[in-house]
Amino acid sequence: RRWLQDQSGLDPLVAESLIAESTRPRCVQVGGGVMLFLRGVNLNPGADPEDMVSIRLWIEEGRIISLRLRRLLSIADLSASIDQGCGPSDVGDFVVQLADRLVSRISGVISDVDDRVDDLQDQVLEAESGKLRTELTRLRREIISLRRYLAPQRDALARLTQLKLPWLNDMDQMHLREEADR
Repeated sequence: RRWLQDQSGLDPLVAESLIAESTRPRCVQVGGGVMLFLRGVNLNPGADPEDMVSIRLWIEEGRIISLRLRRLLSIADLSASIDQGCGPSDVGDFVVQLADRLVSRISGVISDVDDRVDDLQDQVLEAESGKLRTELTRLRREIISLRRYLAPQRDALARLTQLKLPWLNDMDQMHLREEADR
């Protein structure tokens, strides 16, 4: 917190936004940089995937500042690829690879939800209605929670592709559009 406010050189409003207690996915251009707030599914032990983890990024030519409060496997994967010497080649590629990892994990959770819906449909004729109602209510809450972050996240990625940024080339923009669609 102190470094962001006193030494990072960031606009004070940007620094405050990065450390705000509650954030939703979004993309905001500030000068030559971008605040990009995304969410990843919480795959930490004992956590519910729909309890999504926020990753807050300040991105500008030659510099990325990232913040998160909880472990995020997508970041751990990206960090490991950097340590192995096969990480992103530049700032734009970093954003593309992060988006790909976040979306891949979200896709897995959504696939699991789809499977559970299919199972419930198969059970409709066999199970007692009270059991199904309870499971359907729980599943509905999970879907609502995921949807609450996924729509703004899609919009944030789409917005990023519309910005004219020196560190985001045409190929990066195409990949980010694909991730937003996925």
